[in-house]
Amino acid sequence: MSYKAVSECFSRSVFIVKPQQFSRNGSCVCNYSTSVQDAKPFKSIPGLSSLPYFGILHHFLPVIGQYGPKGNLFNIIGDLHKQFGPIVRLNGVFGRADTVMLFDPVDIDQVYRSQESNPLRSGFETLEYYREHVRSDKFDGFQGLITSHGAAWRDLRTKVNPALLKIKLVQLYTPPLDKIAQDFVDRLKRLKEDETYLRDNFDVEVEKWALECLGLVGLGARLGCLNDKLTPEVQQLIDCAKYIVQTTFQLDFLPKTWRYIATPTFKKLMKVYEKQWELSEMYIRQATKRINEREHDIPDGEKSIIEKLLAIDERVAIVMANEMLMAGIDTVSFALVGVLYNLASNPDKQETLRQELRSDDNQKRYLKACLKETLRIRSVLPSNLRMTDKDHVVRGYHIPPGIDVVVPNEYLSNLEEFYPEPNKFIPERWLADKTDPLYYGNAHPMHVYDIAYFNNYTKNLVMTRVKTFNKIYNLLHVKSRLILRHSSSYKLPRSMETAKPFKSIPGLPSLPYLGPLHHFLPLIGEFGFNINLFDLANILYKRYGPVVKINGIMGRADMVILFKPEDLYQVFRSQEHNPMRPAFETMEYYRDVLKKDTFDGIYGLTSAQGPKWRDFRKKVNPALLNLKLAKVYATPLEEIAQDFIDRLKHLTDDKKYLTDNFVYEMSKWSLESVAFVGLRARLESLKENLTPKHPASILTQCAKDIGLLSIQLEFLPNPWKYIATSAYKKLIQAYDTQLKLCTMYIEQAKRQINKRGYDIPEEDKSIVEKLVAIDERVAIMMAVEMLLAGVDTVSFTVTGLIYHLANNPDKQERLRQEIRSDNPRKRYLRACVKEALRIWHVIPPNLRKTDRDHVVGGYHIPPGVVIIAPNEFLSRIEKYYPRPNEFIPERWLADKTDPFYYGNAHPMVTLPFGFGIRSCIGRRLAELEIEILMKKLIDEFKVTWEGPPILNINMSTFVSLPYEAKFEVLQ
Repeated sequence: MSYKAVSECFSRSVFIVKPQQFSRNGSCVCNYSTSVQDAKPFKSIPGLSSLPYFGILHHFLPVIGQYGPKGNLFNIIGDLHKQFGPIVRLNGVFGRADTVMLFDPVDIDQVYRSQESNPLRSGFETLEYYREHVRSDKFDGFQGLITSHGAAWRDLRTKVNPALLKIKLVQLYTPPLDKIAQDFVDRLKRLKEDETYLRDNFDVEVEKWALECLGLVGLGARLGCLNDKLTPEVQQLIDCAKYIVQTTFQLDFLPKTWRYIATPTFKKLMKVYEKQWELSEMYIRQATKRINEREHDIPDGEKSIIEKLLAIDERVAIVMANEMLMAGIDTVSFALVGVLYNLASNPDKQETLRQELRSDDNQKRYLKACLKETLRIRSVLPSNLRMTDKDHVVRGYHIPPGIDVVVPNEYLSNLEEFYPEPNKFIPERWLADKTDPLYYGNAHPMHVYDIAYFNNYTKNLVMTRVKTFNKIYNLLHVKSRLILRHSSSYKLPRSMETAKPFKSIPGLPSLPYLGPLHHFLPLIGEFGFNINLFDLANILYKRYGPVVKINGIMGRADMVILFKPEDLYQVFRSQEHNPMRPAFETMEYYRDVLKKDTFDGIYGLTSAQGPKWRDFRKKVNPALLNLKLAKVYATPLEEIAQDFIDRLKHLTDDKKYLTDNFVYEMSKWSLESVAFVGLRARLESLKENLTPKHPASILTQCAKDIGLLSIQLEFLPNPWKYIATSAYKKLIQAYDTQLKLCTMYIEQAKRQINKRGYDIPEEDKSIVEKLVAIDERVAIMMAVEMLLAGVDTVSFTVTGLIYHLANNPDKQERLRQEIRSDNPRKRYLRACVKEALRIWHVIPPNLRKTDRDHVVGGYHIPPGVVIIAPNEFLSRIEKYYPRPNEFIPERWLADKTDPFYYGNAHPMVTLPFGFGIRSCIGRRLAELEIEILMKKLIDEFKVTWEGPPILNINMSTFVSLPYEAKFEVLQ
């Protein structure tokens, strides 16, 4: 709040608006008495109770105060409005002037308009004292724009207007500001690798960009603020600006003991004012020297602001530079961070802006609308004030001279009566037609954008064009990729302060400790134990709406299901750097406690969170995300696929076996493929009559046990944390067996690599070879993770795809024709895979665990809550995909003008491989395995479905269902 107060004194208006004689609803202004003699006395204006001399101070004291010392200004203003109405009196504290707060724009217009010639407001008395008394020798009656009033202010303003308000300033300063913007973007690129620094210091970096721009305009030089190492002079300028912002609020707006005693804070502030003056003077004289050394004069239209101010008076140039530094840094940086925050929170708006920035349209109307909308929602200055210089009658009350009239612009601009959906970021309101209810002009002209940021009358900010639009426009326009994700340096949205409590989120009724468990019990439960997640999501959405709470069972974390993609994006995007998911606690316990000596800091991707997860992911990314993996693995995966095709041909004669065991046979193919990638070995899973002791049989059983027992121990009530139950012991045994076999195969692979006797090009090396080079334990861990996550997921995808192709013979035939063609791209095959995954997600929901506060749908969601994205359910809603229950691969190939175009859906709707940096690291390999098998299978078989339709399915229940497909060998 303090820097807003400081910067407000520099926001003084230039443009004139014709007075409006209408009330906010368009009718004539009410007939209150306008005569001072007939008006009700000033003291009868409603407001907070007051004490002699102390005024309203007691309302803001700790413990006893109604609002306390840290009360939120927006909420306090809202409370005063509701409690006292459109005009509120606040008696002055410690002899300060009384204040009147006006909430009706018509009343505000009346007071402000009357002062248009010589507007007055409370000055910054410490700065005024410094200029008049401490350094009167330098200023000699010359006060500047911040501290002067009346005729003195108007005289100076008249002098500097020609230098500061020329339209051509934009043309003059665009190239150098463009260069500064580019330097800032380049610096961000370098800093983005250090996420902790950028998260904690983004506001500092933006302030340095703002100072660099202000230095160019006000001091006539690049200061080097964006260099890695700052000069002592630049650091001093930054320190001075910060101290002035922090201290002037304390000394100018709180009880002023400095008037009687020179307090240490006051003494230091005088020294800081002096240092800032000296630095400004130094830079201005350097600019003067450069101008004087120039060998020729230049046209007046090409002269810089500093050159024009120097032509008036060197003191004018120095004072104006001083005032730009005081008022410009925080205001401009606050506005920029606000724009970025709102765009990060509204990806659809961000994309609209990006398209405009990349277009040939020079007007960039949407960019300007985004800036206006940001300043409407969260004003740089939450309120403006004037000091009355004459008697006024407002709403029948007498307001005498010497009263501070406060306009709560930020509060007013967030009222529904002025702006529909006021708490939403809707730049379109600034571009809407006059017939549109969103049209910004429906609000009174004293609305936020004119008055709260630019102050709608002649005391407007003289540097409007250069200091705000031009800088922000250049930064965003020149490098649209600067539109960032959420920055933690930006304060929580105001909606946090007005959000409904977490416990009020609608959801299933719960019991103490047991939570909603009774709803899922056999016989008595509404849903029973075996309800499909798709069906459950459908019921909850229809019953409770877009935000649904499910209380934790037996001490587990509470869960919230979000059905709006925009809400999901807000939460998921905020965690992009360190995404948190509910951990598999048994696996975490096994790795971190039972096998601590074995793994010793190698955490894996499944169980690790935060920095541990990120550290491991960085180690394995180069090996698993290489685009040339297809070259390394295509041939062996084709051999495995051919082995499966040969086995399938052999099994087609035994229809009953194939119906009962097709999913099992698919799992064996998937295991063979995954094992070759993760273990660098053929397990021979596709051979006839595998014995129970065969490694393939053992690994298959381990995967089955881990899958079933993990669900039992992780998601159902189980005392394994206190008692080693039989299920817990069996799970640990499965982990041990899997680890033992993976270790054995990795050691075999390592010996084979060492026996080779020669090195091979990096792009020809297998994943195992690259991981062993990092650390053998890393290779073992990734092999375990691939077997855990890769076998069932890939086989489920292929089994689902075959089902859909069997039920859609026209799609199957089109795919067959593409496979047999010479077209190497196989776009329709990939579209078929995407469509199968849309209908049946491998993992129906995606999860995140909140690590910070959120406001979603007007509700507060605290840290530690599991957020569920019901992607499979969302992917089958007509709103996002026309005819959502039909298998239509063409939607993934359609033109953007086609109603079926997949891009019409929000990107958070369909996430079969997860979201962001925590998405599936094996996606590329999984897609390669699937495509290779499907090309062979559809080429050699015609598949038909002979059983009833399968509606909703998941991996765990698919295994137990008969797979009633008929495979006819094609000649």
